[in-house]
Amino acid sequence: MPNTASDQRATLNQESVSVHGDARDTMVHNIRRILRERGWSEAYLAKRANCKARSINNFMTPGSTVSPRVRLAEQVARGLGVPLWALFVPQVPDDPRALRHAEKILTTYLRLPDEGRDMIRRAAELEDRYSR
Repeated sequence: MPNTASDQRATLNQESVSVHGDARDTMVHNIRRILRERGWSEAYLAKRANCKARSINNFMTPGSTVSPRVRLAEQVARGLGVPLWALFVPQVPDDPRALRHAEKILTTYLRLPDEGRDMIRRAAELEDRYSR
């Protein structure tokens, strides 16, 4: 049970915030791909994620506009054995070593001062522009 007002707000936010739009679509695509690559069913994932299969099926059904709560997204990530952030990266690899490496790069990037991140962004934009 949360002890402080800030703990209570964090719990409330986690329970009431949903994943929408492009983030939801990317998450669903990644989950489908990982399930297919591993030969897992939604029911098996639900068991590993400690949630109801219907909860997963509600947002995974093609054409569905149901937006899962962040708490369910966290359970699904745990069930898949991937960090939560990995569900929201297009075409994220389903390789634990690659995920650890990507997480290390991301953590390092986020620790950079603003000008360091700006330089990396500009370099990526130039690379993208000239690689077409």
